[in-house]
Amino acid sequence: MLFRLESVGREFGGDWLFRDLSMQCNPGDRIGLIGRNGTGKTTLIELIQGRQSPDAGRVYRATGLAISRVAQIAEFSGDLTVRQEALRVFDDLHTMERRMHDLEAEMAKISGDLPESLAGEYESLRHRYRLQGGYDHGARTEAVLLGLGFDKETLDMPTSYLSGGQQSRLLLSEALLHGADLLLLDEPTNHLDIQGIIWLTEYLRQAKTSFLVISHDRLFLDRVTERTWELQAGRLFDYPGNFTRSRSLKQERIEFERKQYEKQQEWKAKTQEYIRRNMAGQKTKQAQSRLKQLERTDWLERPHHDNREIKLKIAEAGRGGSDSLLVRHGTVGYEQERPLIEDVNLTVRRGERVAFVGGNGTGKTTLLKTLMGEVRLLSGRLEWGANNYPAYFAQSQALGDPNATVYDRLRELDSMCTDLEIRNLAARFLFQEDDVFKKVSQLSGGEQSRLALARLFFHPSNVLLMDEPTNHLDIQSREALEEALGTYEGTLIVISHDLYFLRNVVERFLLIRDRRLIPADSIEELQRLIEEREPPQPDEPSEEDKGNQLVSAEAAPAPKPAARLSKNERLRRERRVHEIETQITALEAAQQDVVAQLQQGYDNFARLHDLSEQHEKLDADLAALYQEWEKLMAELTPQS
Repeated sequence: MLFRLESVGREFGGDWLFRDLSMQCNPGDRIGLIGRNGTGKTTLIELIQGRQSPDAGRVYRATGLAISRVAQIAEFSGDLTVRQEALRVFDDLHTMERRMHDLEAEMAKISGDLPESLAGEYESLRHRYRLQGGYDHGARTEAVLLGLGFDKETLDMPTSYLSGGQQSRLLLSEALLHGADLLLLDEPTNHLDIQGIIWLTEYLRQAKTSFLVISHDRLFLDRVTERTWELQAGRLFDYPGNFTRSRSLKQERIEFERKQYEKQQEWKAKTQEYIRRNMAGQKTKQAQSRLKQLERTDWLERPHHDNREIKLKIAEAGRGGSDSLLVRHGTVGYEQERPLIEDVNLTVRRGERVAFVGGNGTGKTTLLKTLMGEVRLLSGRLEWGANNYPAYFAQSQALGDPNATVYDRLRELDSMCTDLEIRNLAARFLFQEDDVFKKVSQLSGGEQSRLALARLFFHPSNVLLMDEPTNHLDIQSREALEEALGTYEGTLIVISHDLYFLRNVVERFLLIRDRRLIPADSIEELQRLIEEREPPQPDEPSEEDKGNQLVSAEAAPAPKPAARLSKNERLRRERRVHEIETQITALEAAQQDVVAQLQQGYDNFARLHDLSEQHEKLDADLAALYQEWEKLMAELTPQS
């Protein structure tokens, strides 16, 4: 067990956000935590971490459990570079390095035998340094930073120069590098481009640590999680599967709960009718017995499911010209000497659905603003077709006066609308009852996005240009947006890093890379184009850097080319490979049995401790066998 929730509840302002949550996380779990915005997902993570305390119940954590979570506030030392800030995660290693250097200097001054205390301390430090990854922590740090979208020039830039999105990525890199037993991630893909999301996906798939991740990115959840927790209506549901699998399991659960409730209610009605007819007759004793049975029954609550739906309806203008817009030999950017995209030749026909995709800083938003006329085309020609009425959803929403309410911002759309019409419009976007009087400054990111969509879709359009429209939207709102766009007959031009969303609404993809538009005819081709461009790799250390490292303490000799094996040597190795594979099969079966027992949960914490230790030993034995197997296979494989 890593942690266990036992009847946990959290209360705000006299109302329970959730209560009676009981759940357990075991070693090896990869959990996706989903739920509507405002259901308490982040609060639950903070309870698990210990940053908040429950108002009811208890959170049990394994002794010595190391938890890593992305910090909510960036507290960087402004005079440190990005690389130096990330390396602060390894301050303990750096302390060991300094002590080892001091010991080396002391030992160099001694002629003859070294004192046992000095040699012992040095050997102990060296062993700990190696086990904690001291000899490659610099390369690992750079690889994570590059994978999350930093370029090599940025690594040596002061952290005070970072944008908000870059600060978030640096905080994420520090959480990943901590090497904790449990990783808690809250919307980790929010500030990543598609290539960064693909990198993070692969990183988590290969990670040995357990993790609990909050995300509304359905494809990301499908690829990295094996278990789904859903917070809904104050309850926590557990589904053994990724996001897509959890949806079918949820429907099965809802149907089962409905049938059980209806069956109990039917029995209750029949029993009450029997009591009514027989209480004063010859079967009084039987009727009294059944009355006591009713009184002792634990009644099931009527199944309650949060069926609120955001009902998006896009007002459509009349039919536009056959071409929505065209660009010829266009240059996009702000400075002629430093263009973002060159030689843009683009025709978007009426009713087409086009996506611009690319890394952060490649010019996607600038291109969309150029099409809208907010940024001037540096060179070339831009023409809009006849009878087009475009509407633009900006990535950063400007909702005006922060003291204005949701009602005020909707009232501005049409002064002739009645109060009922304004409230009905608000309700379609899940602003119900007193929510309409919330000030803009009090709205969450998801609420701001819903208000912006309500305003955008109110006025008729036949061309929609949308920049990251799914940002801050929960899964239900994304699905509603997909459904609305699916019935929209106008042209759609969209920027998004949500591949699940793009797959459902877009038919033509344009990847921005190396200042060019590269077409892709399908989501699969787009992914192939993105994945074939790997993030930059860490530089090899210079000879001077190598000399400064503590390689003398634990330098591994370079592998020698495998010598040609004799027939007997080859047979011995092949027999050993077969033995190892048999042992691996047996150990993996034993490990699965231990995991199954852990997932059952126990009140006996000694038993849980024993099972956890068995799991760790099996994991170590398997790692040793796999290492030996790989070595033998390398020896058996002919050298080219």
